[in-house]
Amino acid sequence: MYDWDIYDASSKNGSECAVNIAMITADIERIIRVNDTARTNLTNALNGKGYHGFFPEIGDYMYYIADIWATGAQYGHRVAMCNMVLSEEWKTDPIKLLRDFSWNTVGVFIDGYDASSNIGNLPVRTDLFIR
Repeated sequence: MYDWDIYDASSKNGSECAVNIAMITADIERIIRVNDTARTNLTNALNGKGYHGFFPEIGDYMYYIADIWATGAQYGHRVAMCNMVLSEEWKTDPIKLLRDFSWNTVGVFIDGYDASSNIGNLPVRTDLFIR
């Protein structure tokens, strides 16, 4: 359902928008599965501030990418998102555009996608059966 919502929303700007989103998402998944060097280079490009030791797991990485698209589609940035993926600049530097969109438009940052760290920082409530 999640993927369908993004596809359905982005298709309102033409099928190429949805296709470009799917292609870059598949490219990113392929890159992060290739090897640690490729994943580190992509992390640096998306982080923009340098590596700083943050190295998301593959699942966390893909949640981050999906949240960029979902936030764009669901919170009023669909047109800007589709204009971005259909632009001429997208053909030469999609990672920079994706990073800038995630930071400046939708407020999604890669360093917030570390499930192990986030779960480990939750308070433990000894008076409840939940964390």
